Amino acid sequence: MVTIFSIGSDVAPKHLMGTVMTLLASGIVAGTALGSSVAGLLADAAGPSQAFLVPLCAAVVLLCLGFVSAWFLRPRER
Repeated sequence: MVTIFSIGSDVAPKHLMGTVMTLLASGIVAGTALGSSVAGLLADAAGPSQAFLVPLCAAVVLLCLGFVSAWFLRPRER
């Protein structure tokens, strides 16, 4: 969570900082609710062990997004 708020503060215009932080916090809440719902449906359909695929997939996606963000936000040499 700290990483996404740090990235948001780095890329957001100063006059939209409050809006960006609110959207990021709302996205965390919505993502948690959506992930729980999907994991519950998957657990009902395929068994509890399959429900662990949801956080695993989410972790892989976030890791990839972290690498992409680090690539685009790193200081460039001129």
